[in-house]
Amino acid sequence: MKNGRCSGCSGTEVFHQAGHHAQSEKITLKTGVLSKGTAPDRYVCGSCGRVELYLVEGEDLELVRQTWNRVAPGS
Repeated sequence: MKNGRCSGCSGTEVFHQAGHHAQSEKITLKTGVLSKGTAPDRYVCGSCGRVELYLVEGEDLELVRQTWNRVAPGS
């Protein structure tokens, strides 16, 4: 959706709102005593309602690579 086209319905009525630390939608990147969360950028399709979230900080993506389980292709 970042390119202005919905990945679900191919609609072009896509809206974006940048992530902000005060928003209620957070993604928990790491759980435990030193848990870490982040506020992702949000994209919404005005045609079908599909929602996509994207991490903004490169360090957040690296933390996901280190701590989350990877999904095997074709699963």
